[in-house]
Amino acid sequence: MSERIRGRLICEDRRQEAFFRRLLEPIFGKRLDVKISPSGEGAASAWVLKQYPAHVRERVRRRPEERVALVAAVDGDAVGTAGRMTQTAQALVDAGEAPRQAAERIAICAPTWSIETWLLFLAKRLREAQNSSLPSIQAAIVELKRVRP
Repeated sequence: MSERIRGRLICEDRRQEAFFRRLLEPIFGKRLDVKISPSGEGAASAWVLKQYPAHVRERVRRRPEERVALVAAVDGDAVGTAGRMTQTAQALVDAGEAPRQAAERIAICAPTWSIETWLLFLAKRLREAQNSSLPSIQAAIVELKRVRP
């Protein structure tokens, strides 16, 4: 049996942490390290976008043999899922990093219209959620396949 992959989650707040811990447990088990935006220090989404390139570089790219995956959770309500994908890509460019590669274990999840809408769909199981018309859930399904071993 292969060694389970380790995960790093960067997210906006405790609510996202609780949700994504539960969602990611089948992938990482207890091997999930979480970094949460400090409260009271500006927009949490801006913190995630600022931290993202360093976590890509330090956790995924510098030690590929360690089998570490990165999941960035950032609310998509203000700019949508596609907007967050563009922002994370631009954050890498701005930090002098190469664009995210298809084989890299890096996933971006951008819940839209509050995380509660995800709860409604995912409560029925992720497979059934594939029929969801909510673009952020469709994108998350594709993204989370990137971090599976």
